Amino acid sequence: MDGLVTRFSLLDAKLWIGAFDPNRDSIFRTEPFDSIAIDETNSTVVINRQARVHLLTARLDNMSEITDRYSRIDSAEIAASRYSKINMTGANFNKIRLINKETDNPEMTPAGLKEPPRPTTLKSIIKNK
Repeated sequence: MDGLVTRFSLLDAKLWIGAFDPNRDSIFRTEPFDSIAIDETNSTVVINRQARVHLLTARLDNMSEITDRYSRIDSAEIAASRYSKINMTGANFNKIRLINKETDNPEMTPAGLKEPPRPTTLKSIIKNK
């Protein structure tokens, strides 16, 4: 790994990181990435088993998705909206720092995942009086 950052800005797209063959994807060598930065709008990212990512940063809008297919991720920070989809395997999920884009709350981590704030409604205002 040579310290390079690979950046993707996706709009209505699908990005596959790492080689993939549905019948025998173990024939491909590991593909190392030092840092990958992704900004997704209405897009999908799939990180395949052959990818080894030292640092992953991603910003997902509410129509975007990121899926891990048993890759190796050393560290990750994902900023997501309420309806973003994050599909990570256990080993990688424990390494993610989640940020709620709606509140910029960096305390949303897998160890202490907090519910996003509920929208204020007229009914809740009257109830709290």
